[in-house]
Amino acid sequence: YGYDKMLSYVNNQKNNVKNDKPIIGPYYVNKKGSNDMYSKGSLMLHTLRNIIDDDNLWFDIIKDIATKFKHRSVNGDDIINYINSRTEFDVTSFFNQYLNSKDIPTLLYKIEKQGRNYVVLYRWIANQDFNMPLVISNGLKDYRIYPEKNWKELNLGSIDILDLNIREDLFYINLKKL
Repeated sequence: YGYDKMLSYVNNQKNNVKNDKPIIGPYYVNKKGSNDMYSKGSLMLHTLRNIIDDDNLWFDIIKDIATKFKHRSVNGDDIINYINSRTEFDVTSFFNQYLNSKDIPTLLYKIEKQGRNYVVLYRWIANQDFNMPLVISNGLKDYRIYPEKNWKELNLGSIDILDLNIREDLFYINLKKL
């Protein structure tokens, strides 16, 4: 049904996620992880697809995982290492955040006026070593930003501040404006 319907479907799954406990429960005990594994897992993969930002590569990775590991027992580390070998982005901290923590990453941001221009300041609240790019738009142009634990800034120029959009439809995150 097209890209916009896909975005609507995937983002509607956010209503089903409780983030009550990690998806992965403790190993070697009879205790399962969260029932969020389906909806949160789908949103996590949607987020990963947008981090990779190359649909040809994304769908090749998905297809290759199915064929490469077809007749093998695999664990999460096998899949993470395989994705790392195929992308320029190390997904280890990404998977740790989404699978081993009940919380999803929160982007803290604030907007300041500096002369005629607006500047957006931003940083992650997330697990140690978490890094993940995001897309923001100023109404005219999309920007890929790379938040970290420390504050970073991006000069947006003289835009209509109402046009600023952090593309949370592409990423499963919390936003907190200061």
